[in-house]
Amino acid sequence: MRGDDGAVALRACDKRRGVAALFLQRGNKLRDLHAGHGQQDQQVHAMRGFASGVKGNSGRRRGVGLPRHEFEGNRRRAANGVHQLEHFDKCRGDGRPDRPLLEAEMKAIVFDAIGSPQDVLYLHDVPMPRIGDGEVLVRMVSASVNPGDFLFIQNLYPEPKKPHFPHQIAGNHGAGIIDAVGANVALKPGTLVAFSHYNSWAEYAAVPAEWLIPLPADYPLERAGQMVNSITAWDLLADSRVQPGQWLAVTAGYSSVSTMVMQFAKRRGINVIALVRRSHDRLDLKRLGATATLDLSDLKVGIREAVMDMTGGAGLNGIIDNVGGPASGELIRTLAMGGQMVINGGMSSERFELHNFDVLLSG
Repeated sequence: MRGDDGAVALRACDKRRGVAALFLQRGNKLRDLHAGHGQQDQQVHAMRGFASGVKGNSGRRRGVGLPRHEFEGNRRRAANGVHQLEHFDKCRGDGRPDRPLLEAEMKAIVFDAIGSPQDVLYLHDVPMPRIGDGEVLVRMVSASVNPGDFLFIQNLYPEPKKPHFPHQIAGNHGAGIIDAVGANVALKPGTLVAFSHYNSWAEYAAVPAEWLIPLPADYPLERAGQMVNSITAWDLLADSRVQPGQWLAVTAGYSSVSTMVMQFAKRRGINVIALVRRSHDRLDLKRLGATATLDLSDLKVGIREAVMDMTGGAGLNGIIDNVGGPASGELIRTLAMGGQMVINGGMSSERFELHNFDVLLSG
């Protein structure tokens, strides 16, 4: 529903006050009416740069950072005018409101067609998500921007990870505060959680409880949205089964997941070759844990020859591939006996070819 000034009104259960609080949105500014946070105008930095180019409902380009304000009582004056805070139904003991919020809306970054993010994304009012048994309503405080988000917007994932129109909400990772819970959920409202799931580029997200990662209450919010990447990196390294002293190659070497893999691998004494499409002077991969960097834009020899030279002829014991394409096909041919490739993504639109002997005689 909307206030008299056209602001979008969002209701959510505030268990501490025993009331349902009214959230007001004016322009693209989220006003967090929960008291006690003590942080005003704090931008969600993970989304700031990307979101600054998203079109709003008016068609003009504007940022969609999520600043927060404090409100108490029935009326407080915010920096951009007077807003009304109303009290609604009392909450139930489990943190859920007594009555369904049928008219509540929220802001979200959505798209209605397949294309590049800068062309199809826009800011829009959409209905607040409803939760069912085993689900949790998360009030978003941080959301990351990853290559997988762009693949989803461009419809490059296989089934079932496909967009549904109209108003498909973008974003697949984030963190927030549990606002309400459905039946059969052990987590409590007020818990800070991270997750990897759909529809994270919005003010609220409905997430199955089993997808949530509880975090300490004092965990930095700007880092919470990236928590899933570190868990992914740890799992990828474990799945590669590479042992200390052996050789591991990671593609998309400058990506957040790959740099985390390098740091974990370094602590375990694993040699890492980072494959990159171009050199990046501002990020020293060797400092993060790479033993060597292979710049694909400046190769003097083939990938296989370069890798075999770097490993002293031993070859690779594992590959973590985030890209795909012809380079991945060449990497497979460098695997030592018993080595394996772990596929984490497919940023390349190209395919690679393999002959049976490429696998039988390596890996």
